[in-house]
Amino acid sequence: MTYPPTHRPIQQELLRLLLWVMVPLVLLIGAQGYLVYRESSRVAEAFVQRRAAAVASEVSEFVAATERGLALMVERPVVRLMDRLRCDPGLGDLIAIQPRYVNVIVVDMQGQVICGASLPAPGQPAVNLSDRDWFQAVLAGKPFAVGQVHRDPILGRWVTSAAVPVRANDRAIIGTMVVEIDLVGWSQHALDRAHDPQVNSVLGVVDRAGPIVLRSPDTELWLGRDLRNDPIMADFLRVGGGTFISKGVQGFDRFWAVQAIAGTTWIAYAGVRADAVHAAPLRTAAISLAVALG
Repeated sequence: MTYPPTHRPIQQELLRLLLWVMVPLVLLIGAQGYLVYRESSRVAEAFVQRRAAAVASEVSEFVAATERGLALMVERPVVRLMDRLRCDPGLGDLIAIQPRYVNVIVVDMQGQVICGASLPAPGQPAVNLSDRDWFQAVLAGKPFAVGQVHRDPILGRWVTSAAVPVRANDRAIIGTMVVEIDLVGWSQHALDRAHDPQVNSVLGVVDRAGPIVLRSPDTELWLGRDLRNDPIMADFLRVGGGTFISKGVQGFDRFWAVQAIAGTTWIAYAGVRADAVHAAPLRTAAISLAVALG
């Protein structure tokens, strides 16, 4: 039997054979790369969710412990005297017990500091705190108030304030007791241990009003920075919980997770760089494709 001659040169036949082999192979490599890409995204989302939840839990527990401690302190008779000549020596002991506290003060109804573990040096002007948000919230009847981030006028450090009312025997409010919490030390204690430099992660807490409360890494560079007009803040407020991808303040995309912190106006967040998450699967897919094409 004889076969009709073909008019296709052997190069064309080889190319057809190569295409029959290469097209399925490239599709297979692409599908595998996509699946690995999706899995790395899922892992990153789970990672930031766990970290944001851990930050929220740590901060919430600390705030709750602070509220309980202050509630016990204001029941001491010497505190309720509101007498600057007979201050409670236990104010200093509270700082010794909890190293995150940098000052504990008692304030009268006019906002004047009556007693404190640290007071202005002699000759310095008196400090009036009646314009502080926590002071006004407590006098309005709130049993516990957490203030906004600010520099302490006595110590000059980044702090946030937690305050409770001081009540007379008839339960009328006669002043406030407030503890100042060192935000640099708190960030290092609560966040630095959870920070993972290998994936360039960031962890933090931001007030819904805009200021950064806690942050790791580079704590001191970021504390107090106002994100109110930054697009990432709008994403934090819009999402409220869960994960998303967005460009951060530093200009590159991250996987983010946010979680509200009970009893405060704060939001815990965690983020990892998207390019760090996807670098390994993309590199693997590129190498596989290059080998196949070779």
